[in-house]
Amino acid sequence: MVKQVKFKQPPKQELQQIPKPKIKKVPIPDPTPDEPEPIREEDPDEDLDFVADDSLILGVPDAPPAPEPEGPVRFVVGGNITEPERLSGPNPLYPEAARRARIQGVVVLECTIGKSGKVTNVNVLRGLPLGLTEAAESAVKKWTFKASTLNGKPVEVLYILTVRFNLQ
Repeated sequence: MVKQVKFKQPPKQELQQIPKPKIKKVPIPDPTPDEPEPIREEDPDEDLDFVADDSLILGVPDAPPAPEPEGPVRFVVGGNITEPERLSGPNPLYPEAARRARIQGVVVLECTIGKSGKVTNVNVLRGLPLGLTEAAESAVKKWTFKASTLNGKPVEVLYILTVRFNLQ
């Protein structure tokens, strides 16, 4: 025989009331004063004696002109530096191995474009496999550009080029 146990319900507890903080209203002061403060001009002390001295240097001397930078200076396109424009050069050849593998994408190159508009240096920032990077690099080295200018004078710049390879 199994005897069922009956449990008593726990006594009901009353919820505690949390008192709300009392809010006191404070008037906001007027930010503009009724009368502005008078402007006082300070009178120089006339009791001071000033004796001119030739060895005394007053003021800040002019700074010497900035030295001309040594070696090649490369600018980055932007601001007062105009963007180089491609004038001529061959399109990159799509390598047959990459075409058969159906590889597409973008090769990102950092190029140095000289004052004459010729590409003097090429660094690969992002490449593609199966000869696509090399094809882009060799084509870009043969490109000529309208040189970038700073204040109307041609300058050497670092320029980021993207070469896109798409199968059609």
